[in-house]
Amino acid sequence: MEITVKQTDGIFITGMRGSGKTYASIQIAKNFNGDALYIDPAGVYHYQYHLNSYVVNPANKLAIKSILNYAFSHHKFVVIDEADLFKFSKYEELYKLVMIARNWGCGYLAITRAPANIDKGFINNATWSLIFATYEKNAREYLYETFTFNSPYDLNALKVEDHTFFLAHYEEILKDENDKPKLFKF
Repeated sequence: MEITVKQTDGIFITGMRGSGKTYASIQIAKNFNGDALYIDPAGVYHYQYHLNSYVVNPANKLAIKSILNYAFSHHKFVVIDEADLFKFSKYEELYKLVMIARNWGCGYLAITRAPANIDKGFINNATWSLIFATYEKNAREYLYETFTFNSPYDLNALKVEDHTFFLAHYEEILKDENDKPKLFKF
């Protein structure tokens, strides 16, 4: 199945370390022909993948404001790694990115290992969500309550080593002909 991701879409990706989040985000952002920028607190996109990223401490409000204002004025798609570290209450520009910047030609991709700790706007405004394996109880409970899984045991189908994920359009998990969550892989 192929999905269409627009530059103004919101995308949410979650999963544990090694599950495939970073690889998925790079594959998605490649579609924007250089019109993506990365807010990269750990430096993964910059040092490991040599992408146009801003290695920035989440406490540096001025840097975040400057990066996002640049994205707004240049119609960039913004990838935010470790998005749970960035709270709307601290960054007005982040709130704008998620809530209204689609009107300015900007979209976002928020990545986290801790979905229960992320500002809910990232998920509520996401056109697409990719849910990779996680074994952390709080994260699994949160995902089950947020998306349309049939059972909390549906998440057991995801294995870190397989790099498979469930795909949701808004909060609706895409399902197969037997009404079971469908597994995807890049």
